[in-house]
Amino acid sequence: MRGDAARFRRSIGVGVLVFAAAIAVAANHAAGNRTAGHPVADWPQPPPVGSCLDVQGAVPRDVPCENPHDAEVIKTFDVVDLAAAADPLRAIPDSCGEPAVALMRSSAGSDQVSPGRPEWRLPGFAFAVQLLLAPPDLRIGRYGWAVCAITPGPQVRYMGTIIGSAVGDRPPAYGTCYDSHGRPASCTVPHAVEVLAVVQHQVTVDGAAPRSTSPLSSPISEADIAAAQAAIHARDAVTQKLASTLPTWTEQCREVAAARTGASDPTYGGSVLVGVPPDVAAPPTLAAAVVSAPDGGAFTMSGSCVVEAPEGQLLADSMIGWGNRHHP
Repeated sequence: MRGDAARFRRSIGVGVLVFAAAIAVAANHAAGNRTAGHPVADWPQPPPVGSCLDVQGAVPRDVPCENPHDAEVIKTFDVVDLAAAADPLRAIPDSCGEPAVALMRSSAGSDQVSPGRPEWRLPGFAFAVQLLLAPPDLRIGRYGWAVCAITPGPQVRYMGTIIGSAVGDRPPAYGTCYDSHGRPASCTVPHAVEVLAVVQHQVTVDGAAPRSTSPLSSPISEADIAAAQAAIHARDAVTQKLASTLPTWTEQCREVAAARTGASDPTYGGSVLVGVPPDVAAPPTLAAAVVSAPDGGAFTMSGSCVVEAPEGQLLADSMIGWGNRHHP
């Protein structure tokens, strides 16, 4: 067999043999027929999960994560995966969102932002997902690897990594910031507000009746009216509880802000505002809120600990880890 293969290579060239072998591998993979000893081409492999990519010019290149880059690999597909898919450019991108959402949830929910305040957690972050294909010099014909890559929501180049990042290590590009109009903005460019942490508290109101489920065309019954009134009273009670909780949250927020900024005075002498909206004048989208469950008796109170520039001014960079230097 080796003699035949050698004569074959001499007659048609190494490149054609590699290409033919790759097609054979892909076909056998799709049919579930891989056998020991079957020839497998030594294809270029995709950069592993956790790699940082420079995609300037739409050609992804693996670079050190301490260098400026655009994205990080969260899932990989080798040439066999792509060749076995009936329509890879349609089917594979659908699976890219799952690891990105899992990464966001684990990053936001697993880390405490302050040892003394376990109820305060990292906020979620905005992100986008791209399917990136191997550059031409790492393909043979149309065959090559592909990767799912996560990028910051406001797409900017950044340094560091979001994968496996701890509380103080999340790149500022994945921070949660807003401009003066309440629109999401990158924390690496001038912005008005940065969210340092979020809190949620579950509240159950005893005796709250469920909302009416009667069809809209039905007459309003006494039971419907009673259910609606009970739901309103329950929500009013929780809203009052939220109002009474705000001063406590604001006090806790200052502790959280000190831990997140690393500053002994997170207001930097009063030159920035620290608090829980509406205790500070942050965008309405950040205001503490009450959300009721469908049964009308269970509620979630939520709030955001923010650092905000005074009116007419902007923060030039993320405040997280800034320390006691003059604020940006």
